[in-house]
Amino acid sequence: SPCLVVWGANDCTTPLNAGQEFHQGIKNSQLVVVEKGYHEWSIFFVDKITKIIFNFLEERVID
Repeated sequence: SPCLVVWGANDCTTPLNAGQEFHQGIKNSQLVVVEKGYHEWSIFFVDKITKIIFNFLEERVID
């Protein structure tokens, strides 16, 4: 099954290399790195995370 991994480039709590490891370890995954994104960026930028998720679904899941 397709898997979306979204990571903030400036995440100090869980650095980007951890996200890259997740991506490499999950078959059929897509890594999206959010420039200037920090650990909790998605809480404050709901429109951005929603767009990322919908784009992923349109490309990989929805026919």
